[in-house]
Amino acid sequence: MIKSAIRLFWTGDEDITAGRMLLFGALVWGVYSIAQILFNGVVLDETLMPAQIISGAVQYPAGHPHQIYYEKAYNLFHYLAAGVWAIKPAPLVVSAARNFLFLFLSVFAPFAITALLTKRPYWGHLAAAVIVTETTLRFESIYPMWIFPNGASNGHIGLHVAMLVVVLLLAGLWRTGGLMLGLLPAIHPVMPLLIWPWSAAYFFYSRKQRSRKENVRLLCAIGLGLAVCAALALIIYIRAADSVAVPPYDAQSNAHVDGKLIHWQFTVTTDRHRRLAPLWWLAYSVGPVALLAIGALLLWTPKRAEAEGSIVPDRRTSFWLLALSAIASVYVYGAWTLHFWRGWLPSPIEISMPYRFANFTSLLLVPVTVAAMVCAQAAMDSRARRLTLVAIAGLLFLAGSGFFSSRRPELLYALWGLLFAMDFYAYRRHARRRLMSVAAILAIGGMTLAIGGKGRYGDQPVLLMKCFMASLLIGVLVIGLGALIWSWAERKQEGKREESPATFQPAARRWLFKMNWGQVALLCACLMISLPALPRSSRDNVLTQLPRWDMISPYDRTLKEWLTLHARPNEMILPAIVPQTKIQHKTDHPALMERESLWLMSYMPDLSPVIGTMMRDLYGVDYANPDQINRLASSGRLSWYSSLWFDIWKERKRDEWQALGRKYGFRLVLSPSEAPLDLPVALPGPHWTLYEIPGG
Repeated sequence: MIKSAIRLFWTGDEDITAGRMLLFGALVWGVYSIAQILFNGVVLDETLMPAQIISGAVQYPAGHPHQIYYEKAYNLFHYLAAGVWAIKPAPLVVSAARNFLFLFLSVFAPFAITALLTKRPYWGHLAAAVIVTETTLRFESIYPMWIFPNGASNGHIGLHVAMLVVVLLLAGLWRTGGLMLGLLPAIHPVMPLLIWPWSAAYFFYSRKQRSRKENVRLLCAIGLGLAVCAALALIIYIRAADSVAVPPYDAQSNAHVDGKLIHWQFTVTTDRHRRLAPLWWLAYSVGPVALLAIGALLLWTPKRAEAEGSIVPDRRTSFWLLALSAIASVYVYGAWTLHFWRGWLPSPIEISMPYRFANFTSLLLVPVTVAAMVCAQAAMDSRARRLTLVAIAGLLFLAGSGFFSSRRPELLYALWGLLFAMDFYAYRRHARRRLMSVAAILAIGGMTLAIGGKGRYGDQPVLLMKCFMASLLIGVLVIGLGALIWSWAERKQEGKREESPATFQPAARRWLFKMNWGQVALLCACLMISLPALPRSSRDNVLTQLPRWDMISPYDRTLKEWLTLHARPNEMILPAIVPQTKIQHKTDHPALMERESLWLMSYMPDLSPVIGTMMRDLYGVDYANPDQINRLASSGRLSWYSSLWFDIWKERKRDEWQALGRKYGFRLVLSPSEAPLDLPVALPGPHWTLYEIPGG
């Protein structure tokens, strides 16, 4: 029983199917995800807002951008959450489920990719453990990456579900993979742009590997997923068919506003997700080069006789994963060329945020690196293979002890250094292969140093190269000298055995020799860096050191109680634009406007006139006024951490607040306590203060 469990969860075996291997890996990382959420608490998820609106629990005036957008947004999770909300309002239940999906996909996707490549679960667990250290976060595109739950979950979950579809299809799980492939537009409408072309190519070239029965299963599963997508589209169409806007949200009230100018000004100064991708970022420079170089090592290896018990990564799977990255790169650099040439992207391309596809390449870096290590191991003798396991475990122990900076790529560069040390040793007698390793080192190192001196990284590339070269040299010494010393010790022991056979204890020594201490060390290292609950970042609150916006604070509970007693149902509240408050999530009251409201016009440009007018009136920033925007965004970007946002509100007079209250029909304003307003205080607090507009 114990041996079977070890085989399923850790060592694997040739007779274990890919489906069973992925299933038991999912159990491990599913339990891990639940434990992390229980330890750290639940983060309020962005699906709460559409769930409240779609279910009718929170109602906005007709034509309000929030009401229009969230009822029309094509997202299956929004409507599933709304269904839960209609049965019983349960913000923590909905958020906990999304938090689990967020973290589980973060760690399971690299496990699944690596396990599929190597056919051994422990290599998959190694990749997932490396991901837990957040060493790949600096390889994010201009669309951010996370590991642990964050309130903005739609893009993250969409990315990892898309990657999981690829894994399931490569594993031959046609029914599950086909269903998720068909559902993908409803999970994230942009991901099919990448996954469907890849899937079409894969289905064509793998057609001979599928039986007629498997083809039927695949087509039925895809059809079922597409049917759900069609049903969702019909529901959205019916709900949004009779929407009529009222002032000040109707088109007539905003007919004089230049929506195209507002949208343009917002895109170039504020929406960082759609700006021209900076090629000196790791995601657009080092990431693709590293994946190409390491992928070449994985695919092109000299003919060799593998050592007994060695694992050879699946080259077919490797090829199709690299093909996925290649298609993603076509989108990224094709859009970049068009953007650079024309100065802007056509609206459909801009809405899709093509630069986000660079995250697919970043997500593959760790699994492909681990698979390349396995490939190098396959050409080694048993002694060197065990030494490499100990060396990898040592790196993980260093990471777990805090030797490498959190959320920085030093550990990944150290792994690359160790990989090339392993590759040198494994192919030390193959001149061409050594040259290939040298070329890969020069490519990664040269590109890393080439982006040095830029504002985002400063002198970090030098530090990364120090980690890279130090790991390379130490790896060469550990593997090369260690193997020589081990071989010498074995020969010496063999001589002693011949001289005094009576004193030799074969059983005990044989047990110690056969014990795979490298795997034991690897398991301990994975546990060391995976089990501790890592603290979450509070970078969104750097300006005011406020409590996390995506978790409920004591003041939030007090505010909700006050609103129950003193406010009308569905009475709107105007929160400060920075820091974020997610006031609707926490109080079940509509937010007249918030920071995220601005991004609605990136997906629905028709909302630009209304949102631009609200932004000008409520927060004092007019995107239709290029002179003001150029003055406020002197560096080319409008900073959310500027005191500008506080100064505008602190300087606004009471009669101006009253005029705004009459125009938009609100009387409650929530502001940071350090930004006092010229209004009567309704509910004070240590960090936030609720104000009431007199006469509202």
